[in-house]
Amino acid sequence: MTTYKELKTVSHISQNISFAESLINKSFNRYGDNKYATYCPFHNDREDSFRVYVNRHGEVRFHCFGTCKGDWDIYDIIKLQKKCSFREAQQEFARFVGEEELLLYDNQTRSVQAVTSKEQIDTVTDSSIDELQPEFQEALHDATAFYNTLLSDNNKHFKKDHGYLERRGIGQSLIKKFNIGYSPAYKDEEFDGRALIKNNLSLFHDDYREFYKYNKSGLVRLLSDETTLASRYYRRYVDHSKSMGIYGEYGDFFAGRITFPVYDINGCIQGFIGRRPDNRGKRWIKQQAQDTFIHPAGWLYGIDKAAASIYQHKTVILVEGVFDYYAFYKLFQNKDMPCVVSTLGTKLTEEGKNVLLSAGVENFIVAYDWDDAGRYAIKKAAHEVDGNVYYLGGMTENDDPAVKLKDIVHSINGFSLNHLMSAAKNIQSKTEKPVFISHITTGNIAEREIIFKPDTCLGNDNLSSRTKQVKEYLYDADLLLPMLTYNHGNRAALEAKIEALTDLIETRPVETSADKPFRLPANFVTESNYTDLGPALIFWLRIAIEQQRRRRKIRETDGTLASWLKTSRATIIKYKKMLLEDGYLNADTSRKLQQLSVNYFPK
Repeated sequence: MTTYKELKTVSHISQNISFAESLINKSFNRYGDNKYATYCPFHNDREDSFRVYVNRHGEVRFHCFGTCKGDWDIYDIIKLQKKCSFREAQQEFARFVGEEELLLYDNQTRSVQAVTSKEQIDTVTDSSIDELQPEFQEALHDATAFYNTLLSDNNKHFKKDHGYLERRGIGQSLIKKFNIGYSPAYKDEEFDGRALIKNNLSLFHDDYREFYKYNKSGLVRLLSDETTLASRYYRRYVDHSKSMGIYGEYGDFFAGRITFPVYDINGCIQGFIGRRPDNRGKRWIKQQAQDTFIHPAGWLYGIDKAAASIYQHKTVILVEGVFDYYAFYKLFQNKDMPCVVSTLGTKLTEEGKNVLLSAGVENFIVAYDWDDAGRYAIKKAAHEVDGNVYYLGGMTENDDPAVKLKDIVHSINGFSLNHLMSAAKNIQSKTEKPVFISHITTGNIAEREIIFKPDTCLGNDNLSSRTKQVKEYLYDADLLLPMLTYNHGNRAALEAKIEALTDLIETRPVETSADKPFRLPANFVTESNYTDLGPALIFWLRIAIEQQRRRRKIRETDGTLASWLKTSRATIIKYKKMLLEDGYLNADTSRKLQQLSVNYFPK
């Protein structure tokens, strides 16, 4: 049977070119053996810089030597032009070539074996999540192994980072099992923020297209990108040495951070999240979909380890963060079957929910922190998921569930979960509200077991804040406005301002002396969605304040907006695009003067 890889080899170059021509509505001109050129369809090209070539593996590739600098195969071109998934692109090209049977690449159809059974778990698929192509998975695998080895084999050099992980309950055995690594900082004299790049430098020098894989896998960043405010910080680390060549313009994306690889339910790597080993600046970052082939929307940290247990018990425990995950992981007697995953925040995305439901989850134990955001997320999950929702009882304001259960390490087993779910269903069948569950422990410390016990079903009063319910928070706009600019000397200053704005928003004032206060819906603040905006938060807040003051949409040019925020038009365009894509901004450009308005709850 023909494979998808065979269809993009030199033996099918004529079909590759013909189909590409039909997609981009341009004709290629031959200028050498297996070499063709035309004008690039992805930018205003006047020098026919869109070329076709055959790489050393015999694959037909499309490369822009102009503004784009992109490198694609035929499936990438189809995905870009048809706006379809990788699987659909394979099927589309197979039909064009006339292949009725094609062995597709689909990393969502690999089977997962239950640890305690020889029976095969049903294939887990979710069409809403695009498959990550093999070449990008290879780059991510390489980075995983490299960063993990670097951390594991250099205890003395990275003593502070090992110490930080130890304090968070992660020792050498967990570092090895979960492939946790470290990407050295730009100030590290030995690695200067380019450990991964330098490890592959000879490969990149031999073939630029190898570097493209790492770039599009979100593993490197352009330090001299003047269109971003962060370049003011990063450009000082550009290496102009001859040995680095053009790659001196780049640095490792996760430089200065502990790396946690994220896998899908079938064990295929999807990307990384990174954490600073201190509490300064922006503590957590993850790869973004913008300008890469990474799809972080459906990430569930630990889902690969939980798959077998989820299949067996039809149950999953949801926690907020990565360190919450490890705290709960230690509660399980069988470390090969932990049914816990981190949603990387208090939001179970639609994509993540579909993955869990496709895996057969019927019972959701939402173990978020007992604060406004956590309680809101529990209520939201109960309303949206197609299953039973439970939460841990006996919690007081701002309690952390992992701390609450710290005395029952190694105590959760299959019996306790099955006992809980069997009893809890009898209560929840009478209502759609989430069920409160308490727990008791039996036996001595060495042989202790946990027994979960469903209690009465609690309603909204029990899940609401212990303080008076408020619908909105009131801020003094005159305090906010001086902070809403981009005129920073470096990245650290920008991050400090974002943190200061976040701290101000988190004061959640219910009254103010301002005559005309700036109002934010309480749910907007408690959901903490605004923290995902990053530097774009400054732009969003300014538009929101102006919109409330004028009581209408904002009709201003990008130049005027740039003068408000003391930045360039390029920065305004960048953050405007980001907010539009994330659903936090509306823009009507059909008129002579654009009209902008904010959304507090993106659809």
